[in-house]
Amino acid sequence: MVVNEVLSLGASYADVRYEELEGTSIDVTMGTVESADQLMRRGAGIRVLYSGAWGFASTEIITKEALQEAAKSALKMAKVAASVKEKKVRLAGARPYKDKVVAKVGENPADVDPAEKVKLTLELDKTARSYGEAVKDVTIRYRDSNLQKIFVSSEGAEIQLKYVRTYLAAHVVARQGANISPAYETMGGVKGYEIMEGEAPFETVKTAAERAVKLLDARVPRGG
Repeated sequence: MVVNEVLSLGASYADVRYEELEGTSIDVTMGTVESADQLMRRGAGIRVLYSGAWGFASTEIITKEALQEAAKSALKMAKVAASVKEKKVRLAGARPYKDKVVAKVGENPADVDPAEKVKLTLELDKTARSYGEAVKDVTIRYRDSNLQKIFVSSEGAEIQLKYVRTYLAAHVVARQGANISPAYETMGGVKGYEIMEGEAPFETVKTAAERAVKLLDARVPRGG
């Protein structure tokens, strides 16, 4: 393993943090699909402790060779820092844990046809625009992601986390004469696509549109 190899080069501690994201990003503005993207991102960060100083390096190329090069770069940075650092870092003794956590969801958005997600986002945009003539600008943003995070340390820690996030945001701008009022509403979290089924996303959009329109009649507070 990379963490053990960097120890053999003189480091007193090393850890690797790996993150991977796969998901969907959709933006609809005033009935037009501005973007609809499938996302795939991954990368790793390697942290090394040498002679009481930290060094760090990262890579988006996940191969044994790339990780080894990143580890060497982190060690090199730690050596440079150690040569000038007066106050040395000392790790607190802690028990290393090994665990795997997978967050359960009702419906993984990765299993949903992207066309269905685009259709829903367009319907939500239409709902906001139909709220009244005062509504002049609407942007609906849909996001979902499957994330995986892995942490491995030279002390023996091995932690893996997998979870899903699903998110919706509605930005509505109302205008009447010279009065302009924006409103913003969101919903989502560590949940699956099930939160996008039913009335919840439509209520979110309606709340933003209603607030934007009502704010047009709001009184401006006196300056104090």
